[in-house]
Amino acid sequence: MAYREFIDSLGTAWKVWNTVPLPGAVLTSEMRKGWLTFESMACSLRRLAPVPDRWEHLSTDDLERLCAQASHVRHPTLDDAGLDMAPEHNDAPRAGTPNSNPNH
Repeated sequence: MAYREFIDSLGTAWKVWNTVPLPGAVLTSEMRKGWLTFESMACSLRRLAPVPDRWEHLSTDDLERLCAQASHVRHPTLDDAGLDMAPEHNDAPRAGTPNSNPNH
């Protein structure tokens, strides 16, 4: 699964990855083949479908344009079945993962 990070022209850091839906997920025809998930450190979450060809090789400017075209969505909750979970990556956010701090 491809994963990228970029900083847009306003200085916002973004993480972007190709999200593949779970088998049997009920989705619009546009989303059935997957989408790009954009997540900023400012807690903004966006989706873009269909996934553009070779998006993982695009320039930062092109990624920023795709991000601007993407639809804003609410952050997933534990009940959302992890649709927008980031791929396994050292710095990637893990949506829907409970806080592992035992003091909370």
